[in-house]
Amino acid sequence: MVDSSIIIFIILLIIASTYWVILPVRSVGALWVPTYSKRVRTMLKVARVRAGDVVMDLGSGDGRIPIVAAKEFGAKGIGIEINFFLVWWARLKAFLVGARDTRIHWGDLWAADVSQADVISLFLFDWSTSKVGEKLLKECKPSVRIVTNVWRLGKGWKMVASDAENQVRVYQKKGRV
Repeated sequence: MVDSSIIIFIILLIIASTYWVILPVRSVGALWVPTYSKRVRTMLKVARVRAGDVVMDLGSGDGRIPIVAAKEFGAKGIGIEINFFLVWWARLKAFLVGARDTRIHWGDLWAADVSQADVISLFLFDWSTSKVGEKLLKECKPSVRIVTNVWRLGKGWKMVASDAENQVRVYQKKGRV
């Protein structure tokens, strides 16, 4: 016969897992959908990421964008992720591949300090991408480059580069370009 503590543990695990799937949709408007490796590199190239840039990924999932930014482009990669399990998975991945200049933070993108970012990457739902764009207009430095995967950023931003085949767009604040 199965021990009742094992059954309780499994039920709690299912409840906790459900919570970590629903929370991102309610607070941010996105589920974790991994970006293909080729597109990650395309996003960073189109955004003109260079050594020394601070690249921040809002809703970083398993950390692939900050890890590649640090490891292959010489940038400082920062990820902000609300899912506790993905944060630890991303930290482990960064350690295992030797991406020493990568930091993955557990937190909500709405509370993230984006003021020092040179490049910010986004892969959220359409309606949440434009809402985040409003936050970024207020809080980012004038020279920031925002790179989006699939969705457009919205008012106050001017597209300055793109890769139509991969649906990658780079924006800067209007009046800055």
